[in-house]
Amino acid sequence: AHLSFSMGDLYGIVYQGTRDYIEAVVGSDENLFVFRTRNSTTTGLDSTIFNQNAFCKFWYEQNGYEFLGIDEKRGEKARPVKKDAPSIWELNLKVAKKHDLVFYEGGKDTDLVKIFPSSNRK
Repeated sequence: AHLSFSMGDLYGIVYQGTRDYIEAVVGSDENLFVFRTRNSTTTGLDSTIFNQNAFCKFWYEQNGYEFLGIDEKRGEKARPVKKDAPSIWELNLKVAKKHDLVFYEGGKDTDLVKIFPSSNRK
């Protein structure tokens, strides 16, 4: 399984009111980073309801999950309710595409490599 971010993690990057420009998930053999860019945007989300709970609910429920809320100790809870619900990694990529985020990946002995958007796109 690919490392991935929770929707709450991505909210911290997307929401311009935070000072977060980078988030990381560190695994035993790989590391995943997401960066906000100067083009990152909150387009399409109403700022009057743009909070972490609403962001998580929007992304999960638009993609075949039931959003069960955010638990302070364990983070957000969601479960797929449709057979064709995307994986959490695929959901990460949807959020990244919508909000112009960039993903990099690297191992403990390797350099970071941009994995989204792909470097060779035209």
